[in-house]
Amino acid sequence: MLGVDNATSEVVHHFLRSLTVKVSRTTVCRLLDSPLGNTMQGISDALNALHVNNVVYQLQPKYLEKLHGPFITQLETSHSTFCLVEKIEPDRLIITTAEVSHMPISRKLFAHQWTGTVLFGETTSKTVCECAGNIGY
Repeated sequence: MLGVDNATSEVVHHFLRSLTVKVSRTTVCRLLDSPLGNTMQGISDALNALHVNNVVYQLQPKYLEKLHGPFITQLETSHSTFCLVEKIEPDRLIITTAEVSHMPISRKLFAHQWTGTVLFGETTSKTVCECAGNIGY
């Protein structure tokens, strides 16, 4: 796991769980263990390996109100770069970072830190699922 940022793998793992894709953290780390692993391209490549359809957009702030979770995005903060937006409410968003799950953040603060980059995903009939009973999800 030389190239894998634990924060990135945690966010991707939470995203996969929100899509009801059951894979272990170890699998996520393995898929992200590449030179691009801590980038949107690396995340997209990892999702492709699991047969999760995904697309990345660079959006203007005005489009925030038209979005629906879940999606992975980037924030310009001193902590982790990537976060999972679970839900968008009228005055706040519910996000998950590597450090905190289901954290409310004001729409104003989020918009100030938001880079505009979003990754959406959806499962397919070929989506990989690790169904062993002893894997810690």
